[in-house]
Amino acid sequence: MSQERNRSTNIWNSWSYTKLTALYTCPLQFWFQYVLSLKMPTTPMLAVGSGLHFMAYRFFAVRYKSTESFTNEWKHFWNGVVRGEHGPSSYDPRASRPVSIAWENNNQAGYWYHKGGEMLAGFFERHIQHRVSSGNGIAIGAKVEHSFRRLAWRCYSLSGQIDRIDEYPDHVEIIDYKMGAEPDIMVQDSLQPLLYHLAYEEAGLATAAHVDTLNGYLAEASTFVRSILERRQPHRVEAPLTTLHPHCVEDGVFYPRLPRGNHCKNCIFIEQCRNWERERPTTARDAWLKEMWKRHLQYHSDQPHLQFEE
Repeated sequence: MSQERNRSTNIWNSWSYTKLTALYTCPLQFWFQYVLSLKMPTTPMLAVGSGLHFMAYRFFAVRYKSTESFTNEWKHFWNGVVRGEHGPSSYDPRASRPVSIAWENNNQAGYWYHKGGEMLAGFFERHIQHRVSSGNGIAIGAKVEHSFRRLAWRCYSLSGQIDRIDEYPDHVEIIDYKMGAEPDIMVQDSLQPLLYHLAYEEAGLATAAHVDTLNGYLAEASTFVRSILERRQPHRVEAPLTTLHPHCVEDGVFYPRLPRGNHCKNCIFIEQCRNWERERPTTARDAWLKEMWKRHLQYHSDQPHLQFEE
């Protein structure tokens, strides 16, 4: 059972910015996505966002000569996503599996075919000068879509992906793409860049206060999830709860964040959330133990089941 145990503890010891955000945004969303690992159709915005980030990566890798060639590439790529030829993060279906997209209407795929091209045209114009190295030790886009997995930091395992890293003689800038009207920005005062700085050691040293803040969020998140699933009191685990609601721990339930608002807009679990409200089934701990046992049986599917007589 050691391998199953490792997989279960990874739920509260392994973190990415996306996973941490999901927990603090809505514990029930976290429960569906990271504990039960429900596979749901993705939202159009998530598919578009992944596709635009992939095109930003290709901008530096392929070095398109014109806005037209770049936007035409988007239209070709997006058509492949919509037709299910590949996923929204790569042309290679093995690297990015085709996804089912929950379209809100019949015109939405066509809208993003054109809108995505407009957004990438603006991206091309803003960044074309960055592709020309200015020398003097400056490398714009030295790394793009830089991934890190299972980075050991204190008692946690961290994962994530950096959009772009620009290297200068005396420092490094980490760029987070915002594909709307606002310019792409250098990430600064939030948890996201702290994770990135830890993953890319040349990015400079975060302040002790920032590191303490990150550690505080990770400790609380780990305590919260573990306390619910193992029904332990928070003071017996790692850290007290200061942001996440203790009622979840007391009742053994990942409650949704109510009332519904902007945090529900792009959630892929809206229907499951409504069903949860209507049914309010078993506690999270009991459901989690059932899920772990199901995965254990799948893992040992080749093990014979012996019949015993009393």
